Amino acid sequence: MDRRTFLSGSAFGGAALLAFGAPADAADWTPLERANVKVVNDFIAARVALRNAHASLDEWNKKMAEYAIENLMFSVHSVGDFKPQEKIAPGPGPFKHITMTIIETFAKGPVVMHERVDVMSFEGRPDSTGRYVGIFALKDGKIHEFIDYHF
Repeated sequence: MDRRTFLSGSAFGGAALLAFGAPADAADWTPLERANVKVVNDFIAARVALRNAHASLDEWNKKMAEYAIENLMFSVHSVGDFKPQEKIAPGPGPFKHITMTIIETFAKGPVVMHERVDVMSFEGRPDSTGRYVGIFALKDGKIHEFIDYHF
């Protein structure tokens, strides 16, 4: 086969795949992926509830242990700001009130990714709204790593 035949055949084949291929819908989640998504969603809901209740650090640690390993690596990055991860201190944080609305969720094996919008209220300043993509790595039903990317 000469180069011209190969290239023209490849071009027509690629065009046929684009024209007649199946839509790129996500596959149905496996039972493990569904379970991992539930852990992540429950984890987010618990974080919101604990923050809004202004829970103590002991209450925070006890509840978070249901969903994540001890010493969970959690970091937040702005897109393009890929510095080495730093562990974020546990606890409710400085928020007066917070909502986290999950927009879309993807799961593949032990990884769950979601897009969400957080609205945070602080004492003495306007509310802050942020769009995040959270990536969670799970093992044995617990979150082992959690990274947020802020957009």
